[in-house]
Amino acid sequence: MQQSWPAILIVDDEQDFVEPLAFYLDRRGFRVRSASSGQECMAEIRAQRPDVVVLDLALKGEDGIALSRQIHAVAEPGRAPSILFFSGHGTSLDRVLGLELGADDFLEKPASPREILARIHALLRRRGWAPRESRVLRLDGIGVDLGTQTLLRGDGKEERLSASEFALLKVFLDEPNAVVTRDGIIERAPASDVEAADRAVDGRIARLRAKLEIGERPVIETVRGVGYRLAGWVADQLR
Repeated sequence: MQQSWPAILIVDDEQDFVEPLAFYLDRRGFRVRSASSGQECMAEIRAQRPDVVVLDLALKGEDGIALSRQIHAVAEPGRAPSILFFSGHGTSLDRVLGLELGADDFLEKPASPREILARIHALLRRRGWAPRESRVLRLDGIGVDLGTQTLLRGDGKEERLSASEFALLKVFLDEPNAVVTRDGIIERAPASDVEAADRAVDGRIARLRAKLEIGERPVIETVRGVGYRLAGWVADQLR
C-alpha cells in the first residue's frame, strides 16, 4: 500500500502568504490546512494531527513560542509534529531561542514556496518519510500522480492510465503553452495501428478528456483548424 501524503498546517494571519503557499503545497500532493489564530491552530492540531506545522512567530496577539509549547503538550508521545518557525523580522536571538524551545527549523520571510517545500521535505525525512519522486497535479476534484501514472479521485479510488493515455497526456504536460497538431501527437505519442490515423487522434483526446475532466472546465482545449493545447488554468499549475 502506498504511503499517504503528509499533512501540513500553516499558522499565519497573512492571507497573502497563506493562500499561495497552501495552493503550491496542495498541488504537490500534501494535505494542507491553515489557521489564523492560536485557537484555530490548536483545534486543527487536535483534529488533524499534522506532520509539519509552519508557524509564524509574529502571529497577531499570540506568542509563537508559547503556542509551540502547547502543540507539543497535546501531542501523543513521540507523535509531535515538526515545527518550522517563520518570522518577518527574525534576529539571530529569535532563531536560537526558537530552535532551543521547540522549533525544528527557522526561516525568515520572505521565502519562496520552493524553499519552504525543501525545508518541509528535510523535516519529513527526519521523521522517516521518503518523498516520492512523482508529482501530483490537481485538476479540480481529481489528481494525476505523474510518477505512478494514476488518477486519484475524490472518493479515494485510483485508476491507472494506460501507457497510450499517459503518453498522450505527457505531450501536453511537456509543453504546457504550446498548440500540438494531430501529426505532432501521432509522432510523439504513438498508438495502436487502429488509432494511428489522423482523425483517430480526436477519439483518443475525447477519451482522455472524459477521464480527466471534472465539472465544466476543459483540461485539453481544441484549437480549431490547428490541434489541441493544455488549458491555461492547468498550465498555470505547472509553473
